Amino acid sequence: MPFKRIALHDKARQTVNYLMDTANRNRMGLSPDTPQGKWIDTEFYQKYAIFIETYREWENPATRTSLVNTDLTCAQKEFEAVYRQLYSGFLRQSPLVTEADLIAMGFPARREGRRKRVPVPNSSPTATVHLPSSGVVEIHYIDKSTHSRAKPDGVHGAEIAWKILDIPPEQWQSLTNISKSMRTPFRLSFDLDVQGKKLYFALRWENTRGEKGPWSAIRSTVIP
Repeated sequence: MPFKRIALHDKARQTVNYLMDTANRNRMGLSPDTPQGKWIDTEFYQKYAIFIETYREWENPATRTSLVNTDLTCAQKEFEAVYRQLYSGFLRQSPLVTEADLIAMGFPARREGRRKRVPVPNSSPTATVHLPSSGVVEIHYIDKSTHSRAKPDGVHGAEIAWKILDIPPEQWQSLTNISKSMRTPFRLSFDLDVQGKKLYFALRWENTRGEKGPWSAIRSTVIP
């Protein structure tokens, strides 16, 4: 505990010294007129001041008692909570806070790739049609660029636009039925009264952020 306490004290002083520089705070978007800046000047500094004052009593052999040690344990616990909030809630999340700022304040730099953005799909699915039974159409799809059953990076499924039409559509917007498929194959079941009619469809990938890739060419099949 003493070593952890001393390390926290030294790191906190490093952080506060950096924040005491007005230019640093303004550049990081933490000026006193911002909500974050007001929180630092009140909640954070208040808990820091109590921790530092009690720490000095504990550090001095002449004033160190079991009661002071208990008080410091409580003050340390309360300060650690706001210290974590300062780092996780404000500093690490803010694009205005650089890696150099974090290191100068005693915090670790952000890990590269930790917040890697899911890419927007840049390829489209290619499909083959199976007709296993009357009224049933199965659309089996793979990635056009890799010819693999594995979905592209960040993709969680395919979006299928489809419609039964008498005339071939020129654009996918004419395919007004939209379905989602998390895995191949995608199956459609129809009543027997549409047997022999043409089903038109197109597919595109969708990533985990809901962003869409390009549509495939419009395909067709006769409903069995």
